[in-house]
This record gives sequence, C-alpha cells and structure tokens, in this order.
Amino acid sequence: MLNSSSLIFFLLGLYLNLSSLQILSLSESNYKRPEKYFIACGSKTNITTKDSRTFIGDRTKTFFISTGQSKPIINTDETSNDMSFLYKTARVFETPSSYELEVDKKGTYMVRLHFYSFPSEFNLSQAVFDVVASGYSLLSNFSVRKSSNRPIEEFILPIKKERFKLYFHPLKNSPLAFVNAIEVFLVPEEDLLPNSAQLITSDGERGNQSNLVSLVYRTIHRVNVGGDNITSESDLLWRTWLEDDGFLINPKATKKSEYYDGKVNFLSGGSTKYSAPEYVYRTGRELNIEANFFNATWAFPVSKTAMKYLVRVHLCDIVGKSLSMFDFNLFIYNKFIKTIDAYDEIGNLQSPFHLDYVVDTNGCGFINISIVLGAENNWSSVPNAYLNGVEIFEIVRISSLVVLESEERQNGLVFGLGLCFAFVVIIGILVNTKTVSFEFLYRGMSSDWSKIDEVECALRRRDGFEDNTSVT
Repeated sequence: MLNSSSLIFFLLGLYLNLSSLQILSLSESNYKRPEKYFIACGSKTNITTKDSRTFIGDRTKTFFISTGQSKPIINTDETSNDMSFLYKTARVFETPSSYELEVDKKGTYMVRLHFYSFPSEFNLSQAVFDVVASGYSLLSNFSVRKSSNRPIEEFILPIKKERFKLYFHPLKNSPLAFVNAIEVFLVPEEDLLPNSAQLITSDGERGNQSNLVSLVYRTIHRVNVGGDNITSESDLLWRTWLEDDGFLINPKATKKSEYYDGKVNFLSGGSTKYSAPEYVYRTGRELNIEANFFNATWAFPVSKTAMKYLVRVHLCDIVGKSLSMFDFNLFIYNKFIKTIDAYDEIGNLQSPFHLDYVVDTNGCGFINISIVLGAENNWSSVPNAYLNGVEIFEIVRISSLVVLESEERQNGLVFGLGLCFAFVVIIGILVNTKTVSFEFLYRGMSSDWSKIDEVECALRRRDGFEDNTSVT
C-alpha cells in the first residue's frame, strides 16, 4: 500500500499530467488563423483578397528581400480583363535571390507560391528556375507558359529555425525567375499530417512509415468527391478543392450522394474543421447499385519520377440510415484492401474521419483508389460504398544541389568539398589496385526503386477492377 508521502507525490504527478494534457488540448483547439505572411510581390500597396486576407506589398517591407538582384514589375496589358489585383504585379529575379521571413513559432507551415505569366518588360514565359527552401528543392526546372492559367504551388513543411529563407534560382539558360505572391503561415499539424501511416507498394502493404511530420510535401491533388469546386473563401486554411469528375474511370459506376444538410459531427479521433471544409463531408459519391455497379475507381495522375506520395482519403457516412448497415472495401491499386465500417472507425453516422497511406508508385504515373462492396454476409440492408474526398501529396526529397541558406554554411561546404576530394583520391587508388567494384557505389547514389512495366501501369490505371464485378 502507498504511504502518505507516496500518495501525495502520486496525486501531484497525476495533477501535473492532467494539467499538461488540458493545456495541450486547449492549445490545439485554440488554433487561430494567422495574419502573416501573405506577400504581394512587386506591389507597393497592400491588397485585400476575396477571402478577406491582406497581402502586404513587398515594396513596403524591404527586409523581405534579403539577397540577390530583383526588380518589381507590373502588368502592361491595359486591355486585360483580369481583375485579380494579386496578379497585377510580380517580382523578377535576375540572379539567385531570396526572401527572408522571421518565424514567431516553430512548427508546420503551409507555403504557397502564386505565378502568372502576364505581359511586361520581361518575357515571363521564358523564365525557367528552381525554388529551394529548408534544404529541399520545392520546384525544379519550373516554368509558367503564357496563358490564362495561374498555377498555385502549395507545400507543407516543418520550419525549425527563427528565420525562413525561400530561394529563387534562375537556371543557366534562363534570364530570370519570378513570383507574383507568397504565403507562409502556421497550420495545425495534427489536423493535416499523420505521424505514421501504412506503406503501400504495387505488391501490397509493406509495414509502416513513421516520422511523417518531419517531411516536406507538395500538394498534387485535392478533390471534393461528388461535390463542386471549393474556393479559398470556403476553406479555413484557404485551400482549393476540385470536383472529381475528371478522375473517374467509369462515371456510370457511381452517383452523387444526396446532399446532407444536417449537423456534421466532428468527434474526437476523427477529422476536424481544419482537416477539410464541412462541404466535403456533406457531399460524396456512392456506388450505382441500381445499375448493377459494385465497384468504382478513380485514377489520379502523378509524376513518374517522384516515388512516394502521402494519400489521405476523407470519409463520412451520409449514406447509411443506421450504424453497421454495411461495410465496404477500399482498395489502393488492386493489391491493398481496407474494410471500412463507420462504426469501427468513428462510432457514429455523419461523422467525418480520414485514412492516411504512404504509397510507393514504383514509377507508375497514376494512383488508383477504388471502393468495392463488402462481403455479402456483412450486409444488414441494402449494401453500398462511398467516398467523400481525396488528397494526394508528393513527398519531396532532399535536394542534391541547394543554394546556401546562410553565410555560415560556406565553411561547411568548403570542408565537405575537401572530404569529397580526399574520397575521390582514395577511390582512385583502390581502382588502380583492382580491389573495389563501383557497382555498389552507383546503387548507393540512386534510389533503389524497381521500375514496373509500362503496360502493367496502364492496366492498373484502366482497370482498378472490372465493372459489374459480382460480390461473393
């Protein structure tokens, strides 16, 4: 039994632990959308956007530009009907240059870069450049061709220092780099990123990948399944969601779920209002059972050179009339299967939750996601399957060629080059004595990924599953 002193210390420790948990809970629930940094590049005035954010003109804050030779420019096309003032100006970089921002709090940040190739004294469509931050190559050989498109490149990354530098590096055959607007702001890490997730390959599950919050992600797809486009005004983190029509392999296999206009129940352990807007969970797609479709597949194009992606699937049961009416299967490609039951996942209807996976594409240019009816003996009523949203992020690899982030690193670089030179000399001696093979060195310098056959990849895109598959 505990004596009085031990009991006091036990109760004190329990109190402190509970207090820390309460503080953590309060800090998570009290996340407030930040007011910085939102930068209107090349502008001498501040710009307020439709979603009520104020972008600060970088000509009013000269400390933004820390290095390099740059110049503000404006759109010279006076007949332009484009009324988005955020894209009326830009900053051009003729030499490697950077923005430097003071960070109030270390954590996970959203970084968005806005680009628009408008008419000016510079030919912006000829710009080819790299963008580097925190030792990662965010954009490589990037260009924006002259068109009405305004690409927004979005990244999620950890910032661990009090100063954050964003480098723009024109390539040798390009006269310049440019950017129209920059966003860098703190986000609630626990709502956007998992700490670990199952690793999925073309052969199926391969264990877990951990420490995911320390990686850098580039947004590739953010899709509102069964609903309309969602603009930044309707998302608490100013994200844009696209409708899913263009990703369905066979649109006849699904139908849009009836819009849910009741209360969306954000429960502990599930998604939050920062994970996705409520509208994502009020809409969705379900299988077109009446037309004898028992599965549906979405094919999302991805780069063949980027090997790993973080895939987040958003789910909310607005189809079932009661819990455990049915379960269904979620497939990634046709190798990995996860049985979905809202009761097991979140314990309630109309309650959003999400599932995260790291997917190794093995060089295939698509990620297939399918929903399939569950086993017949698990049906307690009319069966179905549903999907509400999908997000796909490329996991960015560390850049092999990066701009120096500080003058202090120059000495380290010189030291590193010295070590490399010594290493080359030693290897040369070993080669001359025929005691070493270079094959393993080459393999060590490159990613050890097996390339799948192009025909197999095409089949994986086209046939996640055969239509009208009978369920047994």
